Amino acid sequence: MDIRVAIIEDDSNCQAQMKHWLLMYANKKGFTLSISQYYSAEAFLQTDHPYDIVFMDIDLPGIDGLSCAREFRKKNRWAA
Repeated sequence: MDIRVAIIEDDSNCQAQMKHWLLMYANKKGFTLSISQYYSAEAFLQTDHPYDIVFMDIDLPGIDGLSCAREFRKKNRWAA
């Protein structure tokens, strides 16, 4: 099973740690991850890719994570 994951985090260290732990967990459970990484909410909102899971920093520069999540939901880009 392939799960599409988006990580929206402006701190590269936090982003790397999140990716590491997600991949380690996925390997133990026997599924694969397609991970997209974004350093800003604006870049994330420009993509048209659907995602199964989104991990988002709440305190992003320019837009807070909650507002970004609302915009994402308006565009209805969840994977089917």
